[in-house]
Amino acid sequence: RQCTAMTTNNGYTGGLTNTYAYFAGYERNSSNQGFIRQLNVSDGTTNWAKWYNPGEYTVTTACFTDSSGNVYAGGYMVSSNYFIKLNSSGTLQWQKQFGSGQQFPKWGGVDSAGNVYVQHNSGTVSYLIKLNSSGVVQWQRSITGSAGTSNSGTVVAVNDSNIFVTFSASDGTAVS
Repeated sequence: RQCTAMTTNNGYTGGLTNTYAYFAGYERNSSNQGFIRQLNVSDGTTNWAKWYNPGEYTVTTACFTDSSGNVYAGGYMVSSNYFIKLNSSGTLQWQKQFGSGQQFPKWGGVDSAGNVYVQHNSGTVSYLIKLNSSGVVQWQRSITGSAGTSNSGTVVAVNDSNIFVTFSASDGTAVS
């Protein structure tokens, strides 16, 4: 199946393993639909492509992998945001929805125990959520800049005890 009407704003690079690269995005049409592709690193051919639409008007904004070749993608819908986990064969492992309204999931990370850390923002608060390898929420933290606006950034899980998170906050004139 070909993706239609793609623009540069519709694609997000995902993880990279020794064998595969992952690319996620969404087809911009009347009812946006997200997709993930697994590509061979050696020649760029597509092994599999999965389309998903967990709700109305699906837009993908994040994609990353773990050391086992599982791929995670996140995005938003009209009423919430979502994260999904697929195994290296493209089979859905779990799907979670968070928040209300259009919130914008960003990058995530996976520690050596398989815990997944994802970040999203509501426009005023950046949220960091820890899920176990089965997708069960372990905890959620909020981060707010002094000006009250916040954008999610990058999450890096260095090990099971150290997580680094970036985000930006704006005072209405500048972003820091």
